[in-house]
Amino acid sequence: MKKTTFTVLTILASGLIFTSCSKCYECTTEHEVEVITPDTNYVTVETSSEDYCSSSSEEVAQKEADEGAVCTVI
Repeated sequence: MKKTTFTVLTILASGLIFTSCSKCYECTTEHEVEVITPDTNYVTVETSSEDYCSSSSEEVAQKEADEGAVCTVI
């Protein structure tokens, strides 16, 4: 009986561990940058990318909302 209970608890614990695995995303953000030279001023767009790993899709959605990032699973 104790061995069966231990086996069942081990299987359940393993299932919880593997269901919370994180996914990695590539998040790209665009920023407008004003370039000022002695002759002219203009605005250009710089793109930056970073890898971001999280087990929570809510965190990724928050990053997209806060930073204007576009995140795709890698």
